[in-house]
Amino acid sequence: MDWMNPMYYSVRARFSLLMQQRSKHSQACPHVSGVAALLKSYNQNLTPAQILEAMTATAEDRGATGKDSSYGHGIVDALAAYEYIKSTVGGNDGSSGGGTEDGTEDGTEDGTDGGDDTGGDDGNDEAEPPSCVDLDVFIRLDRYPGDITHSLRNRETGTDVWRNDGYSRFETDEITSCLDPSLCWRYEIIDSFGDGLLGNAGIILTYDGVERYRGGGFRRGGYLDFGDGCN
Repeated sequence: MDWMNPMYYSVRARFSLLMQQRSKHSQACPHVSGVAALLKSYNQNLTPAQILEAMTATAEDRGATGKDSSYGHGIVDALAAYEYIKSTVGGNDGSSGGGTEDGTEDGTEDGTDGGDDTGGDDGNDEAEPPSCVDLDVFIRLDRYPGDITHSLRNRETGTDVWRNDGYSRFETDEITSCLDPSLCWRYEIIDSFGDGLLGNAGIILTYDGVERYRGGGFRRGGYLDFGDGCN
């Protein structure tokens, strides 16, 4: 990262000059933004909180001790902020906290991890795990929730993925399940009293981002099947 050294001195020198000639925040903002961009280019996974922590922890304090109304947290120090990120988080280029100077840690810089996952690439990609599709069930109970039971079942095995009852009055619940779309799944709701969910109560079923049912007028109950295995 030697390319950062001249940038560091350039930022500091120009920033100091502008602070003498221009007003505060309008000039500080582009310099702080530039340092934030440098840190982000070093590690694209940095969060805003991590960038802020690096810059405030390494800023050169000016004026009153600590944060003040004239200098804020102080003068941003690009090199120090970079070194802070390098030692605590690491970067996307292979250099990381606790590694060696050339960017290696447990492996080599060419992308190998140095672990026991060996073997050449024979051109055959490993089989990907089955994709899954979200089934989202949102339920809002009415004044009489004790007669409601709902469940999700794998129809091929006959086993419940989940089964919920014992709700409180006007309770809301949301359950999201990631389902193998090649199988057949059944959502079922039963109302032992036979009046469904009244008023503003009801259920919303969304499968693979598509709303499949909304309402509460199912009286004694009903079911919906999902997945290619149901065909």
